Amino acid sequence: MAEAVLGVVAGGAGLASLALQLFEVSQKLHELRANIRDAPVEMREILDEADLLRTILAEYLHLSGAADKTRLMPTLVQKQALDQCLKVLEILRHMAQELESTMRTSSSRRVMTWAKVEAAFNRKRFVKLQSTLERAKSTLVLAILTNPTSKPCAPQREVVLQESTAEGPSEAAGLPCTTSFGLESSATKRRIANTSSSSWFAKYNIGIGNVYIRGKHSRGGAETTNSTADNGLKLSVSFASWMFNNLVAFMFDSRPQRFQLTLQINRLVPPDAEIFHLCAAGDTIGVGRSIAEGKSSASDVTFEGVTPLMEKEAHSPPVALLTIRMFQVAAYYGHADVCRILLDAGADTAMTVLRGYCGRTTIQLTALHFVVGGMPLPEASVMALWDHVNPWNTYWEGSMTEFCWEDPQIVSNSDAVRALVEHENICIEFGWSPASCSAGHVDEATHMGAGHLSQITPEDFQWLIAPERINLVGQELDFFYMSLMLMQCRIWHANLRRIYVVFSNITDLSKMATIDIIPGITILHYLLPRLPFVEDEHLNCLRIMLERLVQAGAIEMVEAMRPEQPLVFAARGGIVCYVSRYGSWEPERAASALTTGLNLWLEILGRTQVNIGSYLIGQRKYITKEPIECGVVPQIVEKFPEHFLDKQWYVQLSCRKDADPMDVHNSCGFRIKAQYYSVESTYPAPGGWPGDEAKGNQQTLQSVDDLWVHNSDDDSELESNV
Repeated sequence: MAEAVLGVVAGGAGLASLALQLFEVSQKLHELRANIRDAPVEMREILDEADLLRTILAEYLHLSGAADKTRLMPTLVQKQALDQCLKVLEILRHMAQELESTMRTSSSRRVMTWAKVEAAFNRKRFVKLQSTLERAKSTLVLAILTNPTSKPCAPQREVVLQESTAEGPSEAAGLPCTTSFGLESSATKRRIANTSSSSWFAKYNIGIGNVYIRGKHSRGGAETTNSTADNGLKLSVSFASWMFNNLVAFMFDSRPQRFQLTLQINRLVPPDAEIFHLCAAGDTIGVGRSIAEGKSSASDVTFEGVTPLMEKEAHSPPVALLTIRMFQVAAYYGHADVCRILLDAGADTAMTVLRGYCGRTTIQLTALHFVVGGMPLPEASVMALWDHVNPWNTYWEGSMTEFCWEDPQIVSNSDAVRALVEHENICIEFGWSPASCSAGHVDEATHMGAGHLSQITPEDFQWLIAPERINLVGQELDFFYMSLMLMQCRIWHANLRRIYVVFSNITDLSKMATIDIIPGITILHYLLPRLPFVEDEHLNCLRIMLERLVQAGAIEMVEAMRPEQPLVFAARGGIVCYVSRYGSWEPERAASALTTGLNLWLEILGRTQVNIGSYLIGQRKYITKEPIECGVVPQIVEKFPEHFLDKQWYVQLSCRKDADPMDVHNSCGFRIKAQYYSVESTYPAPGGWPGDEAKGNQQTLQSVDDLWVHNSDDDSELESNV
């Protein structure tokens, strides 16, 4: 009997009738759910799955030629797929009947609560129905692929972007875009919703694949000089490779009185595809031949999102990549010639990577980030290259660490950077959006990628961040440079010339003085600790930046915020700065360097007409006989255990005033002196704790007076207070 039913269904009108019945029962369930006040989210998900099954069935109806009487008999796989569809239809029909009967017996026949039907529709029943829907979709997709008339091509329906009415959590939670979007086949035109943010990115899972939506909106509505659109949406629909074997990208370009649609089809490939190896090896001829022969394309993409132009990785924190396009492979290895071939073949420089950061937020990255900084790859892509035949086994040895999968460090290629930027300057903007979570705070995770440009030369860096290559204007461009400078300052080995180049592009220095990454830590806290350890050209750049910040009111703003003062912050981090600069620890030389740097700070204050006496009086509660506990990172302890293991280091600041009471701007009349000393840590004997007498003997054997630094002309003792 089942075979007879399948025979009827698989042939012509029966198949169309099955699709129609699925549509009708799905519509009825949608109407019934709308009349239930507190229906659980599982019911909505099941109805969405049923709609997807109906769509796939319609696709199979189109491919199988139901109206053709000469078509072949269905195969075993196709029979199994239709059998699963019949099971789903019966389950959905029973669900609709039960809801209808409950609705009739309800006192309110128009609206009822879920509690009245919760007993019949428990969670186990939903789970069983979901698994049945999954099996039906999988076998039906397999039937499409095994159909003799099926070909790997794009769906013939019009796919449009519309606002979704469903209220539920999306995968893009926390992103700038807060509107949920969905896909629907329709012949009618729908309005595309605008967003008030300058740029945003979102990713949604639709069951049969992923949808990536990227939008751009100009708040001012001004047109660019090249007459391109200021507002636009880009929608990429990535279907599973076992279904359509392609990726369809819809490019929306919207302007007043104008609407343009561009369609791009990209193939889905395995992570060990030949194109990846050719790009990583820099085989320009091989890449060109592979694209010309149709074996690969510049837009090939894995199901994880990896593309040939994007695959680049460096030593970075343990993170989880959500998506990466294949465009980055050549960019990662710095192969400029391969990048140009891929760009000429249509590779997308603006395709964005989403990288999870500490489980809190998501970073947007482009191919440009990979070529200048280095980002980690998905584990599947690393293993695909690592496990491949020679010569890749040797190259990928050591890629796996206890933290994350890493590729050997590769120095960025300036030619590759210029190839990417000169092709489309939009890649400068995406991933580097300067909008912060609040007016005075720059989100560290969101803008970390903008600061990781330390591998590129200062000359190329200056060319790269020129205003004409940044797709931002006004205050947003200023915020971009502010966030870029903060991130550069956090890289200790970053060239001060590079930081100065960014600083010279900032117009609102008063805003720069108040923006922070960590609450209370401003740009002064990052620049002042460098003052004792720079010289020559770098010292001149640092002096200019500090003077301009003080003139913009940075001192008053920091005091009003009441964080840890930059002077104390510089003293606290002196050990880390000295060891990082000189690779050793010498307390006397370190104290001398810190003393010199802090007195240079007083000289800068005097040149900017700051009342040094009043400034030191404000710092009096910080510059006292009480020592400042120094911070030491674990790497320093491991490298110099004889100095830092079981020891706590302190720095004592004291100041002297010899100035004329009327000459408060003369730095020669004020002196600050620093000295380091350590205190050994003692531990209790087994079974006991040290008493008060033991606590009093914790000071080091070396006297503090022996570590006193005599940096002034006379050896007179400095006063602790002004």
